[in-house]
Amino acid sequence: MFDLDQVLVIDGSRVVRDLLGRLLKRHSTGTHALDDCAKAREWIQRHPDLSLVVVDLESPGGGGFSLLEYVAGLDPPRPHVLLIGRAFSEEDLARADLLGAIGCLCKPVSFQSMAEAIAAAQGRPFIAVSPRVYALPPARAHLLDPNGQESQIVWGVHDLSLTGALIDTRGPIPVGTQLALALCIGGQRLTLESEVVRIQEPAWDTLAGVAVRFRDVTSEQRIVLEREIRRRGPRSR
Repeated sequence: MFDLDQVLVIDGSRVVRDLLGRLLKRHSTGTHALDDCAKAREWIQRHPDLSLVVVDLESPGGGGFSLLEYVAGLDPPRPHVLLIGRAFSEEDLARADLLGAIGCLCKPVSFQSMAEAIAAAQGRPFIAVSPRVYALPPARAHLLDPNGQESQIVWGVHDLSLTGALIDTRGPIPVGTQLALALCIGGQRLTLESEVVRIQEPAWDTLAGVAVRFRDVTSEQRIVLEREIRRRGPRSR
């Protein structure tokens, strides 16, 4: 969606730092997190390849506006600054705009809201992600070990089609990874080879997961998939 060099996240909450870092990791050459704006100023001085700073208004060490003012005073090229916080007054919005912030986002922050602000700053259109479609009820996928035995890992399966599915892995798996799955649906157990083709980024309202493409589906397996997809039918969440 967009390409960034180094990204720096500053927030007093470790949970927020970790979440935002994971959301941006796939779209940057590196993500870094700090809990203090004073430390951030020193870090920025040492990293001229920095593309983006995401900073909370109430971060220790002076807060988000102090860091925004610091970045605004740097010689170009300087990183974009995205402010996040619990709330923004009209004065805050005007001040942020005057100092060149690319956005002011209220928590909880989603990946889509960050992506829209970054895309606008880069002068390119933002392509929204379509809502996920869930099966009724969702299927289950058991990860198989190298011997073909079911492991202890069980995932929910959504967006099921004849060629693949979206799996709630609750974390990223690299694109290209080969997965042997036992797909349990409609009282049937299908052993399928699959390949990860896309990572579903986590957000506040979306589980992390991966899109997989089924490989070497037999005619018998295809009949089962067709019957279950037709019988259950998809619906929007």
